[in-house]
Amino acid sequence: MYKSGLKDAQKAYLGKAGVDEAHHVTPVYLGGPRNGLKTNLDGAYHQRITNEFRGLWAYGKGMPSFEELREILRRVYGKFPLPPAKGR
Repeated sequence: MYKSGLKDAQKAYLGKAGVDEAHHVTPVYLGGPRNGLKTNLDGAYHQRITNEFRGLWAYGKGMPSFEELREILRRVYGKFPLPPAKGR
């Protein structure tokens, strides 16, 4: 599922494809810590995930409750899973 999602994202966001970007696993604007867990993603896939987060919880909407955040994370990563850790 990740590989097909990556290919689709790279077609949609050609200018970001192939460029590594740091991704906060729990976005800062949703209450994740600035020094929290990050992973490097292809820039196009990162954009796709970012857009999904924004679609579920727009900037400026305030902080979600713990339950809302858990559901947002479940929905985003259920649709756009993070890649397997390198070396595994």
